[in-house]
Amino acid sequence: LIDQYPQYQGGFIWDFVDQAILKDGKLHYGGDFGERPSDYDFCGNGIVFADRSLTPRMQEVKYCYQPISFYFEDDVCTIKNRNLFTDLNEYIFTCQLSYEGEIVDEIDFEIDGEPESEVTIPTPFFDRLTDEGEYTITMYAYLKEPTECIDNDHEIAHGQMILTPDMEIEEPKHEGYSLRISYDNYTLGAVGENFHAYFGAKGLMDYTYGGVHYLHNRIAGPNFFRAPTQNDTANMYGFRYGQWLQASLYQKIQYLGYETDETFSFMKVKYRHELLPNNPTSVDITYTVFTDGEIKVDMTLTPSDTIIEAPEFSFMLSLDKKFDYVTYYGYGPEENYVDRNCGALLGIYDYDVDSNFTEYLMPQECGNRGGVRRAVIEDEYGHGLYFEAEECEFSALRYTPMEVENAKHAEELPEPYQTVVRIGLAQMGVAGDNTWGALTHDEFLLPKGEVLHFTFRMKGY
Repeated sequence: LIDQYPQYQGGFIWDFVDQAILKDGKLHYGGDFGERPSDYDFCGNGIVFADRSLTPRMQEVKYCYQPISFYFEDDVCTIKNRNLFTDLNEYIFTCQLSYEGEIVDEIDFEIDGEPESEVTIPTPFFDRLTDEGEYTITMYAYLKEPTECIDNDHEIAHGQMILTPDMEIEEPKHEGYSLRISYDNYTLGAVGENFHAYFGAKGLMDYTYGGVHYLHNRIAGPNFFRAPTQNDTANMYGFRYGQWLQASLYQKIQYLGYETDETFSFMKVKYRHELLPNNPTSVDITYTVFTDGEIKVDMTLTPSDTIIEAPEFSFMLSLDKKFDYVTYYGYGPEENYVDRNCGALLGIYDYDVDSNFTEYLMPQECGNRGGVRRAVIEDEYGHGLYFEAEECEFSALRYTPMEVENAKHAEELPEPYQTVVRIGLAQMGVAGDNTWGALTHDEFLLPKGEVLHFTFRMKGY
C-alpha cells in the first residue's frame, strides 16, 4: 500500500505496547484479579512487550516504515529516498553478496539523493552470479553519524534480491552397506552400519544414529493444527478449524506394507492416515530409509472438498529435550509467517529452543520460520538431526500446539520435557488486520480441497 498509493501514510498500531500489570514476578492482564466483565488480554497485542523489549512483530513494522527502499531489476538497483528532508549522502550503504547463505563479499559505498527522489545504480556483484546454487544480494543503510537516539551502527533500512537457479533437484547419492531388514509381529526395522530406524503399526517409532536416540516417547507423524493467535481467537478459529485439531490428535492409521530392492539399498514403508470419521480426508506417508541413515518422508494430503482448508500441513516430531540449538538457512532473524515476512531476510541464523518461544501475554502460535531450505538441531555434544526441503516452514519449541493452546499464561505451560519440531509445506497467516474478527486473507490460506504434497529429508550425525 505504501508503494501503491502516494497518499498512504501508515496503519494503526493498536496497541504500541502490551498493557499488563506486574505482580509477584508475573504479568497479569484483564480478568486476572477477578474483575468482570473483562476483555482479558485484548490490550496485549503491542509491537513492544510490557517490559518495553521488542516483539518479533517489530521486524515487519520497521521494514514498512523504513525511509529508504531498494528495488532490484537484475543488473540495476533503484534506491528510493522516502525522507522528506534528509539526503542519501547522510548514510553509509553496505552491499553483501551471499552464496547459499554464506557471506562471500561485501562493499561500502556512498551516494547522493535528494529527499523524495530515486537513484539508480548498477547492482553490485551482479556479474559474479552463476547458475549454480542460490545467491542473495543484500543492501543495508546506516547513519554516518549517530544522533541522540540512534547509534551509527543501527540499521536504518534494508532490501534483498534472491536469485534461485531453475535447476532440477538431483536425488542425493547414498553410501553405506546394504540394509538389514528385520521384522516381527509388531515392528519393522531397517538397520545400517551406524543407525537403525524402527516402524510400528502407527509409523516411525525409533530413530537412532551413532548410538544416539533422537525421538522422544511419541510416534512422529502429520500435523494440521497450530495454536491460535490472538487474532485467531477473535475470529472463532477454534470453531472453524477444530476438526483439524481432531485430525491431528486422533487418526486411524493403516500400515500398507514395505518394499526394497535386490541389494537392500533402501526400504520404503507406507501408511495411510484416515483423519476424520465419515469423511474421505486422508494422508498417505511413505518413509524411505537409505543405507547412510537418511530418511526421506513423502506426505500427500487428500482433503475432502466439504471441509475447510487445514491451518497447517506439517510433520511433527517429539525429540529428546537435550536437542536445544537450531541453525537454519531460511528467513529471519525473527519469527515470520506468510503474511508477516517482508521484513525478514534470507540467510543463516541460529537460536536456542527455549528462547524461540515468544512470551506473548497469552501463549499463542510463535517461533515459526518460513522459506527454510535446511536446518539442524543439536545437543551440547554436537549430535543432531539435519533437515532439508526445497522450501518449508520450520519451528522448534518445547511444546506442542495443543499444549500452547491450553495455557492462558506462560507459567501454566508444562515443565519442558521435549523438543517439538514441526517441518511443513505451509501454515496459514497470522491475520494481522485487527483483533476483533478479521479473517486471514485468502491469499495467505492453504488451498481448500486441493491435494497437497510435501517432501523432506532428515538424517542424524
